[in-house]
Amino acid sequence: MDERQPRYAIAECVVTGYAPWGILVTTDAGRHGWVAAEYLADGTIRRDEWPAVGTRLTGVVLGYTHAGRIRLATIPSYVAALRDSTDPAAAARLWAAERRH
Repeated sequence: MDERQPRYAIAECVVTGYAPWGILVTTDAGRHGWVAAEYLADGTIRRDEWPAVGTRLTGVVLGYTHAGRIRLATIPSYVAALRDSTDPAAAARLWAAERRH
C-alpha cells in the first residue's frame, strides 16, 4: 500500500463509517481515508442523507494526511469534470471558478 494515487486521480471506494465531519472510506486499493461533508455532494446534504455504510462511491483524490490517509471528494459534478480530462488540474480550477459564480 505504499503507492499513492496522484492528486486528481479517480478512486473507487466503499463507505466504512462516519465521523462528525464526514464519512470514512476504504479505496479499492486498500487505503483508508475520508470524505469531508463539504466534499460529499453538489450542494449541502444533511447527515441523515450521507451515503450508507457499504455504499460504493467514485471520488477524486485531493491529497493525503501525514499519516497516509487518503482525502477524497465525491461531488458528482467534480468527479465528472475530472474523470475524462486530459488536464485534471486545469479542469479542477475551472470547476472551482464556475462553482463560485
